[in-house]
Amino acid sequence: MLYFAYGSNLDWAQIRKRCPSTTAVSVAAARGYRLAFTRFSTNRQCGAADILPSAGDEVWGMLYEIDEAEIGVLDECEGFRPGRPREENAYERVEIDVWKTGTPVCPERAWTYMVVRKLDPCPRPSAEYKRLMVGGARHWGFPHGYLEQLEAIEIQ
Repeated sequence: MLYFAYGSNLDWAQIRKRCPSTTAVSVAAARGYRLAFTRFSTNRQCGAADILPSAGDEVWGMLYEIDEAEIGVLDECEGFRPGRPREENAYERVEIDVWKTGTPVCPERAWTYMVVRKLDPCPRPSAEYKRLMVGGARHWGFPHGYLEQLEAIEIQ
């Protein structure tokens, strides 16, 4: 399965611990979305990342290939259980278009997770959650401007 990570799963150690089959495919952008923190993670005790439709914006992330046998583990980590009523899930797994670095014309379809019940006002992430995101973005070589946006995120 092709998976687009934009939050704490940008951290290579975290995603490999969750899904050992994970291989890195490409840095990619989800056009028409913006990054937000619309969920309070009771596990992490902080705001958790989400992407929201937003014309003209883009969210950078990492495309990973994950073995189908490990998708259930990723679903569980994201609070998603297929077949359960939507509103009982923390996130839902959805397919979106993403553009790999260097391929500005041809999008790829990839799975990602979006928060089901969005909070407003948005809770802030912890320093550790932000560290996972920013560290992953640096590791994968995200564009400088997007790195600056991540670094500017206010923490709790």
